[in-house]
Amino acid sequence: MPDLFSVSFNKMRKELKIICFSFGISLFLFLALTPLSNGQENESQRVPYFVKIAKDIKPSVVSIYTLKPLKKEKIKIRGKKFKNSFWVNDTNEDINNINEDINNITEDKPNKNNLGTGFIIDTDGYILTNNHVIANAEEFKVSLENGREYEGRVIGKDFKTDLALVKIEKAENLAVPKLGNSDKLEVGEWVMAIGSPVGLGQTVTAGIVSAKKRSIGVGPYDNFIQTDVPINAGSSGGPLINMDGEIVGINTLRLNGLQGIGFAIPINMTKDIIRQLKEKGRVTRGWLGVLVRRWLEEINDKVTQNGVLIIEVKENSPAFIAGLKSGDFIVKYDGKEIEEASSLPVMIAETTPGKEIEIKIIRNKEEKNLKVKIEELHEEGKDKVNTDTDNDI
Repeated sequence: MPDLFSVSFNKMRKELKIICFSFGISLFLFLALTPLSNGQENESQRVPYFVKIAKDIKPSVVSIYTLKPLKKEKIKIRGKKFKNSFWVNDTNEDINNINEDINNITEDKPNKNNLGTGFIIDTDGYILTNNHVIANAEEFKVSLENGREYEGRVIGKDFKTDLALVKIEKAENLAVPKLGNSDKLEVGEWVMAIGSPVGLGQTVTAGIVSAKKRSIGVGPYDNFIQTDVPINAGSSGGPLINMDGEIVGINTLRLNGLQGIGFAIPINMTKDIIRQLKEKGRVTRGWLGVLVRRWLEEINDKVTQNGVLIIEVKENSPAFIAGLKSGDFIVKYDGKEIEEASSLPVMIAETTPGKEIEIKIIRNKEEKNLKVKIEELHEEGKDKVNTDTDNDI
């Protein structure tokens, strides 16, 4: 006759093994799938180590200033005067007032007027900044992080994108940062800015990417990165940096009177412009000669696919000669679909003048293909933006 105690004990031991095994599996899965805490966060949740990034990038960031008084007038950005000071960092009058206050409380040079920021892009001394930073200065100086100062010289300006290329001579051992890929930026990603707000050089601030591809009515090539990084008067032209220590944008604008709303030009947008400014001091763009409606959502109830609506065709323009008409809806340009309203101006601008391309339109619910020979966009006359909702491209 079996020992009842032995049978019960063996049964309990088997059940205990099963329980322990199940608990072990559960504990393993819990530890494997639960994010680490108590200072051991996983990479995607980790607060970035800003100190190293700041140390790496600061030597390449410069302050730009002038010793001459500035004219008391509104700063132009992309050819526009901001009369209500809504989309602008400051006016020259504001800069003069701020600089006077800063000079009173520091031992800096008397009559030093801070203009803004820039950053070195190669060892030859080329520096990228905003056009509105140096636009109203007859002469300016460039100050490096280590205190060295140089006379600045304008190589080229592009008011359409508010970019300028300047150069310093005989500068040695210049720090050159890596330019990143702004297309890879994600909303919510950490970013850092370095600038010279109110003349306080090498100021570091940080925040996140709030939005991408922002169009704010400044011009036909609007494609801003929106951030909540603090940007103030004097920060214009400074770098926006990702957590890999790469420059992904140029801080340009802020919303006057509000906190946490700033805008940067994507670095990818600058790369070809830098090349052209180096080679010829200006930027060559294609021109079609139409006014188009900026916002797709205003016309989506009238059409069944993405594109842009032509509001007006300029007389004797390439569009006029090709037979494009007001009311035509452009859905393809040179074989590429128009996925966003803001993409067409860039497509046209990047087309080499003289090239013949095909445009697909919808007219009276029928599709048509027209051949157009693109001309060069000139600085005067043809490139004026008439309103905040229409683009002359």
